[in-house]
Amino acid sequence: MAKKSRPLSSPCARRLRPSTGLGLLMALILGGCTKRAAPPVDCVIEYGGTTHLLSVSPTADPYRVAPLAIEDAFEFKAVYTAVPKVPRALGFYVYSLSERGPVLVEETKYQAPFPRNAPSVNGTFTGSHHVYGPDGEELVYSCRFRSQ
Repeated sequence: MAKKSRPLSSPCARRLRPSTGLGLLMALILGGCTKRAAPPVDCVIEYGGTTHLLSVSPTADPYRVAPLAIEDAFEFKAVYTAVPKVPRALGFYVYSLSERGPVLVEETKYQAPFPRNAPSVNGTFTGSHHVYGPDGEELVYSCRFRSQ
């Protein structure tokens, strides 16, 4: 009985389809197939007529990511884990600031494989998120992967 061959898992290997192990090695070396670094994520945050830009790079220590203070009303935190040995994920958190401290009002998470930037929603993969504080204040954010 003939053994069924498994499809190659690497996008580069699938494209090249070498017939032997040596062929695969040569294709990877000569074919320019290298693992690219995860692209940064750029976010635009709007509040009270002011626009804030935030660039987020992958981290191996997501608990040390500091939030961005948006005046005295909100904090915005973006956590991007895309390094080896850490599950690839993106998390966006919006906190409303109160006398007792920050209160989480929105949490959005994406798992790999990540969505692509969509030209129909201002080139973002998140679309526009409208988040409201307890007194009706509005924060709007959208994020996109930076082109490499």
